Amino acid sequence: MLDDCRYARAHAALWRDTGVHVVALAPRAGADVSVLGGGSALLWRLLDEPLALQDINRKLQAAGAAPDDPDEVAKCLDDLVERGLVAWMIEEDEL
Repeated sequence: MLDDCRYARAHAALWRDTGVHVVALAPRAGADVSVLGGGSALLWRLLDEPLALQDINRKLQAAGAAPDDPDEVAKCLDDLVERGLVAWMIEEDEL
């Protein structure tokens, strides 16, 4: 994870929000279907626009959904990146 990166949903990911869960499939061969619930589903919904980790944490706090351990959000994002559902990006003007 980079301090100046933003997280975004992978553009080619297929997904549906059931209202309770988010069902998602990464855009790569052999990917498993992921069912996101609870905090993971909320995190997915927040990523309708690219956000930096600090902005995600701020929005979770405002929604009363911030985890007890602040590292949990970064761990969840790393897991979603590893699954191919979320990507991190750096704006060109930040380089």
